[in-house]
Amino acid sequence: MAAAQDLEDAIVRPHVSVVLPCYNEEAHVLLEIQRICAALDATDYPYEVLAVDDASTDKTLEVLRKAEIEYPSVKVVAFNRNGGAGTVRRIGSKMARGDVVVWTDADMSYPNERIPELVEMLDFNADIDQVVGARKAEMGSHRLLRIPAKWVIRKIA
Repeated sequence: MAAAQDLEDAIVRPHVSVVLPCYNEEAHVLLEIQRICAALDATDYPYEVLAVDDASTDKTLEVLRKAEIEYPSVKVVAFNRNGGAGTVRRIGSKMARGDVVVWTDADMSYPNERIPELVEMLDFNADIDQVVGARKAEMGSHRLLRIPAKWVIRKIA
């Protein structure tokens, strides 16, 4: 049985694994999955999307289960209790089968259609081990509180 799984992994092993933390994102997680899959489908990269429901209290898990059926590259992982985005990223990275692991969010605040550009940077420059994308403008909830907090963190770092 293990040999069959090893063979399957070798045949369909993804180059890119996208770890997508999802917590109470029912309103737009499907749009985010569509955007990520469309961007990666337009490339030659085999990929997987690990959509991790972090014990959402809304219908996020239900939406993810439907997306898993519609999009063959999507694998849903459901947590029984909320661990936070850091826990999702850590566990998702351990589960990832790709050579490149991408962390993003399901809140539509990142330009996830640009994931292939970041992967290309890694693939075509052996001197680069990590690529970090950054928003040009702060978006989302509590924006006015996060801007000064992030400025302080950057100055300390």
